[in-house]
Amino acid sequence: MDFPSTPNLSHPYQALSFSTSELKHWDMAPDNPAVLIDHGISVALTAHGLSGKEFRKNLIRAVERGLSETDALAALTSIPAEKMGKGDQLGKIKQGFLANLTIVDGNYFQNKSKVVSTWIGGEEYPVLPKYDTDITGEWKLTMGKKWYQLELKKKNNSYSGTIIQDTTKFKLSKLKIGGRFISWQVTLDSTAGPSRFTGHILENRMEGTAHDLQLSWSALKTGVLDEEDEKKEEKENRSELSVFYPEGTYG
Repeated sequence: MDFPSTPNLSHPYQALSFSTSELKHWDMAPDNPAVLIDHGISVALTAHGLSGKEFRKNLIRAVERGLSETDALAALTSIPAEKMGKGDQLGKIKQGFLANLTIVDGNYFQNKSKVVSTWIGGEEYPVLPKYDTDITGEWKLTMGKKWYQLELKKKNNSYSGTIIQDTTKFKLSKLKIGGRFISWQVTLDSTAGPSRFTGHILENRMEGTAHDLQLSWSALKTGVLDEEDEKKEEKENRSELSVFYPEGTYG
């Protein structure tokens, strides 16, 4: 699953430094899991050698390019268990097997789905806050004797926000939501630095402290925002190249 990175071909001389074999490997490597299984070879997948979110990203690429979800799931669960001689304990959701699970809020092989938690030996380890609250929409934000309009949006699992006073907009930075806690920074006065806000989310209202302003704040939800059309993800297609024998530039 350690696929080669996209070669930099922006400069003609740099492009000449890549051999035909290297370019073919870059183009065809994501097809390898499907090709091996199509030829009857048992495959177990591992994240060894990869960092961060590379493994799942590359796994989704392999599925888009021909690896069936059924084969991909087996390559992550039952087949590795069998290879380790633990096929009677691991790799299946079955009575008598160890409860090692990954819980997803959708299809694991789709980018928009999120891992919610993992279970190891029957014990849950949350990945996302268990009691996440939907805070998107329009809010009436009150600080002291002043009130503002607060807009909170969510796109691709990340939040953004804006405070509006008359026709002036102040963009929120470092906006974080965790369970029922919320925090952000915003510069409401160009002559001063950013102010840090923290607070609690209580259903359709919020309350907290604007620390640098030494004020308490509260917000009441007043409406919803029109949903933005999400950009449709373009799926990868399988390579159209073929392997020649002998393989290489002059194959």
